[in-house]
Amino acid sequence: SKLHIIDSSYIFLASSIGLFKMLGNKTSAYFYDFSVKDFVIQDQYVIVATDRGVFESLLPNPDHKFTLWNSRATCVYKTNDQYYIGTLNGLYIVKKDKHSTIDLGNTFPILKDKITAINTAINGDLWVGTENNGLICLRNDKVINQLTTQNGLISNLCRCLYIAGNNIWFGSNKGISKVDISHQPFNITNFTAADGLDCEIINCIYARNDSVFAGTPFGVTFFNAEKVQ
Repeated sequence: SKLHIIDSSYIFLASSIGLFKMLGNKTSAYFYDFSVKDFVIQDQYVIVATDRGVFESLLPNPDHKFTLWNSRATCVYKTNDQYYIGTLNGLYIVKKDKHSTIDLGNTFPILKDKITAINTAINGDLWVGTENNGLICLRNDKVINQLTTQNGLISNLCRCLYIAGNNIWFGSNKGISKVDISHQPFNITNFTAADGLDCEIINCIYARNDSVFAGTPFGVTFFNAEKVQ
């Protein structure tokens, strides 16, 4: 479901049966028999969200794991010495000491939705994708923006996020929204089957400059965002 390339030498790959490290022809398995939903690599640590919890392990051989969260998680992110854990019923913060937990949904009810993706923008703002409430922006753990179809977003259901520079690429069940966050109000451009997508269900997305790669149930679609009318 996700891969990460380390120093152009080895690859970590998340799957429904564990986390795999691939180096040449050699493959090592970690968290075997766990369904890995998401993972992030930072400061020589790998943080893994699974169907049975969230764990942190030291690279390059994450055999020994520390438990951050004891139940199913959908996604995970770490920034400012805090762990942001997405679940089926909301977004939680686990502090660096790993003892205190904050349920952000208690303060911001829109965050009690299923959390599908978490990423940070270049200014440090945290962007959170949800299943029903669109795209939510946090600054200092407070909601400062929410984008939905009312703002021009293609769907309120986020399936994946990718952030490159001042552009957020929002993959949904109805296509892709490009959100330019360089100034407000945010400029939103939508891409659908009418623009050449082979399928509007977007499982993963990657962008470099104006080149966009979208993974769908039918394969990978590539297009130049600036040339699509």
